[in-house]
Amino acid sequence: MKKNNQYYFLVVIIILTIIVFSPTFENGFTNWDDHLQVTENPQIKELSIQNIKTIFSSFYVGMYQPLTTLSFTLEYSFFGLNATGFHTVSLFFHLLNILLVFWLIKLLTIRKDIAILTTALFAVHPMFVEVIAWVSARSTLMYASFYLAAIISYLYYLKELKINYFFIALVLFLLSLLTKAMAITLPILLILFDFYYGRKILSKKVIIEKISFLILSLLFGLIAIKGRQIANHFTVGFTFLDKILIMIYQIYWYILKFFIPTELSAFYPNPKKVNGFLPVIYYLSPFFIILFGVVSFRCKKYWKKILFCFFFFLIPISIVLKIVQVGNQVTTDRYTYISFVGILLLLSFIYQIVTDKRPKTKPYLIILICVIFTSFSFLSYQQTKIWHSSVSLWTNVIDKNKNIALAHLNIGAALVDKNNLNAEKHFLKSMELDSTFAIPYNNLGYIYLKKNPKKAEEYLFKAMKINSSYLYIYTNLASLYMKTDKEKARKYIDIAISLNSKNKYVLERINSWNKQWGNK
Repeated sequence: MKKNNQYYFLVVIIILTIIVFSPTFENGFTNWDDHLQVTENPQIKELSIQNIKTIFSSFYVGMYQPLTTLSFTLEYSFFGLNATGFHTVSLFFHLLNILLVFWLIKLLTIRKDIAILTTALFAVHPMFVEVIAWVSARSTLMYASFYLAAIISYLYYLKELKINYFFIALVLFLLSLLTKAMAITLPILLILFDFYYGRKILSKKVIIEKISFLILSLLFGLIAIKGRQIANHFTVGFTFLDKILIMIYQIYWYILKFFIPTELSAFYPNPKKVNGFLPVIYYLSPFFIILFGVVSFRCKKYWKKILFCFFFFLIPISIVLKIVQVGNQVTTDRYTYISFVGILLLLSFIYQIVTDKRPKTKPYLIILICVIFTSFSFLSYQQTKIWHSSVSLWTNVIDKNKNIALAHLNIGAALVDKNNLNAEKHFLKSMELDSTFAIPYNNLGYIYLKKNPKKAEEYLFKAMKINSSYLYIYTNLASLYMKTDKEKARKYIDIAISLNSKNKYVLERINSWNKQWGNK
């Protein structure tokens, strides 16, 4: 492939990617973290030195990702709360990552035609819709940009042995860490590159090179753990054997979804044990991994490339495998964003081996890749529409699995905003599925504030019994008593202030109390 041709093809890929993800320009914000990260986030409302200091010195919703928050702050200063502006920036980062993936694959395979074909699959893969169409997933796009750029810089360091490239990689790694904690895996991935290029991993030079990377990784890993602990994101309920089986299932599922990216959802709940056992697929998935190992062993001539590609897939995703339970999802589409580059590299090597040995197969393989690209493009275009609104998003989740309490809660919350009577039905279903979940009780209390105050009070006190630190219980109780009981209203406002004095609903209740009782 001529040098100019590769750039023409890259431009075509970029244009087609924009078309595939164009529905995102019409999408709004969703009530899945977008209200926390953007629309109700006080940290993004002011672009000042003091606020930037605050952003870099605090956790937000259990995470330390100051560069991501800063990006939202800059966008807010330009677009306000115009969702199209935020979605445009997200797509821009994906386009940047397409170029970085092309650059990386070209460095590793040399052949430009291979880099073009595999990059095209990265550009439109349906598993990446979540990270592009969901504003709150911006951290994944941004950390990936710095992460991939750091790898590329490190490869130039290995090839040319210029220390400047090493320090550039280190700075890019720091920027990636400041964007998302998943970046802590980079030092291990760099060691994988050392292995691939035949460097002595235990040599003094290689060890010294990695010390600075490992120190940063350890520091930000501890910061991430602290943030998760504060937000109470760690979960329990599975034995050690369960966790091993779940971890193996995750690896199997992510590989499967690379090749068959259908039945995608924004939420895949943790498995439920029946009579002490996980679902059957969790016990079968190790056999698929064993089968992969057997096939790899039979390809002894290419074992090094196979191992390199497999661990390129595994290392970036290792931090979210469920050996330590965090959150209530077993798998998540967006976590594959960098890991899938490893599978793409494996396909690149297979394509190169086959076309070198049998040149006549090349046109057929190109046609096959074009067919896959077209299929992926169609699936991604349709999946992007699902993220149009909170209602469309959670309707899709419920269509895939009707027994997810969070999905019923969030679609109920979205319907409340539209004064839709179906909201109550979804809150009741959420309570039925998870009676330890305080928020649906609170939301039902909110619904009944005006039409049935006694019922509202009952639901709000139930919510308080389940989770006494949930802020909105107290803003709703304050609203309930605002016109009838001065002392109770003030009591619950004071509790709300103690939980979050800057919350807009807290400030509204204070203002209402002052108007109602301030001069009395």
